[in-house]
Amino acid sequence: MIFAGKRPNNLGVRDGKLTSCPSSPNCVSSQNPDAQHKIDPLTYNSTPGEAIADLKRATEG
Repeated sequence: MIFAGKRPNNLGVRDGKLTSCPSSPNCVSSQNPDAQHKIDPLTYNSTPGEAIADLKRATEG
């Protein structure tokens, strides 16, 4: 798939944390200090490898 435009340079990890959400309402983060954009982190009760495999299966389809 080809995307139009340029990739934003304010995404990803900075200083060990995810970049904070912008003021738009369509962003949430478990590391965001702003209550409007804060969400509880995902939890799992398996090994990290199994959790990642489960996440991949959940988002594939």
